[in-house]
Amino acid sequence: MSDGHLRYWGEPRNMMSIANGKVWQVEVNPGEVEAMTQQFVVIYHMKQGDKVRLRCLSSEKPDHRAIEVKAVLEDSYLWLLKKQDHEQHQ
Repeated sequence: MSDGHLRYWGEPRNMMSIANGKVWQVEVNPGEVEAMTQQFVVIYHMKQGDKVRLRCLSSEKPDHRAIEVKAVLEDSYLWLLKKQDHEQHQ
C-alpha cells in the first residue's frame, strides 16, 4: 500500500520475485557514491576498506563492476514504490 493505493496483493514470500534481476551490489570509490545515488535507488551503502559497497535497484546492470544479488522483501517493496513514483512523473 502506498498513498492509499494497493501496489501488491499476495503472499509476502511471492512478492520477493518482483525485484529478481533488479538488485545489484557494486563497490565504488567514495567519490562515486553521490553520482550513483542520483542515478539509482540505493538501498544501503557501507564502507569496505577504501571502497564503498552499494546495494541498489536498477532494471539494467548499473555499472560494469556490479553483480546481481538475491532480492529480499524490502527490495521488492522499494521497487514497487520506485515504479509508482516513475509512473506519476511521466
